[in-house]
Amino acid sequence: MSVNFSNIDIFLDHFKYRNHDGTPSLVSYNGKFYIYGGKSYAKIKKSTLISQVTKLSKINNDFIPEFKKEDANSLLFLMENILSLENVNPNSYLDRTLPVQTYPIAFNNKIVHFEIRGDHLITSEHQHTQSFFSEFNLNYNFASKKGCKKFIKLLNEILTPSQIYFLQEFVGYLMLPTTRTHKLLICQGEGGEGKSLLFFVISLMLGEQNVSSVALSGFLPNGRFQLANAYDKLLNLVDEIDEKGHIVSSIIKRWAVGGKFQIESKFQDPFEASVTARLVILTNFDLNFLDDSNGLKRRLLILRFKKQIKEENQNSNFLQSEYWQDELTGIRNWAIRGLERLIRNKWKFSETEEMKNDAENLYELINPSIRFLKDYFEYRPGNVIFGTKIYDIYKNHCIKYGIKPQEESVFNKNIKKAFPKVTRHSNAIKYGESLDGKPLRSHPYTNIALKEETINEIALITTENTAESIKSSLPTHSSIPLMQLNTCTETEVHNN
Repeated sequence: MSVNFSNIDIFLDHFKYRNHDGTPSLVSYNGKFYIYGGKSYAKIKKSTLISQVTKLSKINNDFIPEFKKEDANSLLFLMENILSLENVNPNSYLDRTLPVQTYPIAFNNKIVHFEIRGDHLITSEHQHTQSFFSEFNLNYNFASKKGCKKFIKLLNEILTPSQIYFLQEFVGYLMLPTTRTHKLLICQGEGGEGKSLLFFVISLMLGEQNVSSVALSGFLPNGRFQLANAYDKLLNLVDEIDEKGHIVSSIIKRWAVGGKFQIESKFQDPFEASVTARLVILTNFDLNFLDDSNGLKRRLLILRFKKQIKEENQNSNFLQSEYWQDELTGIRNWAIRGLERLIRNKWKFSETEEMKNDAENLYELINPSIRFLKDYFEYRPGNVIFGTKIYDIYKNHCIKYGIKPQEESVFNKNIKKAFPKVTRHSNAIKYGESLDGKPLRSHPYTNIALKEETINEIALITTENTAESIKSSLPTHSSIPLMQLNTCTETEVHNN
């Protein structure tokens, strides 16, 4: 027997999937089912619904007579279409449209609207209703006068007053799904300064469902499935990178300004959308940006952590969510004051002088070719490498990460910046022959060598097949006296 609308009514009534007004509390959205629980909508697995359909068919012969296994799937398909929410986004109302720049948030005790009117932030409080579609509500109350003494104590322990003033604005900015400041934040320190602890607490305040942790690899072309985890989030927190954490700056700049990305989940059709999750990177290292993006300088905020939590002030409960539960309402109020100030300041953060200086010096701090050179090469007195070989390795490195390499003339200047004691010799010397027998020439560089520990990695990103072939393609000419290098013949260099 084929399923029909009456089967849906019987199913909804039996399992009490009805609101007080008789409307279905079970809905479908983007191919998934949700059930309203009094404050928010929660996902319900299709396998659970199929089990319920099967169970009901066994105890109610009038439900689906002559029930077959495929009837359960047919009924779910029909319900998915009949109960579908059309033209609806999460955290929005099903029965009305809010004013522009109004952001509703479901707390444990109420729904609060945050509306931006000119240079002001207006809040209004509303009762929970099934007409508000949200996948969750925050697990704490909204109370405008509550404070957060423990959190303020932590801030004073690890940051300066001017840094706290800035952070208050940035955390307030994280509360709303907007990227209008076009900024991302890097928190940098040597370790033990409380960076991870601080953003653990901030994540609790935002709601753990609002926070993603897409790794830096997710920003590369082959990380398209990872980006889906950051869709519809407020914060994407990256707190695990190594010393060679590679970042394509043009991609994260597009992220910061709210550019569109291809969002793709396994077994679902891809779609293009803006990612509203603001990017925060926690690191103990200077980051290694792979490409030159001058626009990044205007997007990047660098907050340096220099104060460690004193041993007598450390608490084993700091990383327990229960320790901060009573503080979350107050932390939200603290962040709201920062957001109000940010809006009054035309969405310009109160950066400290150190942050401004770091932005000014950004090119030298993260110059991608300089970082590449320092990662893979080293100063070694007496060693000689042809410049063409160095540049070829750099180009292959860029190809691997899908970035545009610097012009060779610019790259050559950065060799000198990376290694001031390296000398580029004025005479181009023959180092081999092309396939048609023409001589290949290049300027030798002295006092530079490929790091032994990077030989295998270089072999993977070049057209060479083995680490040994890489070594042979980078001959060491230390037997040639440095003072004679400019005057020795092509044959002498080639044979050596």
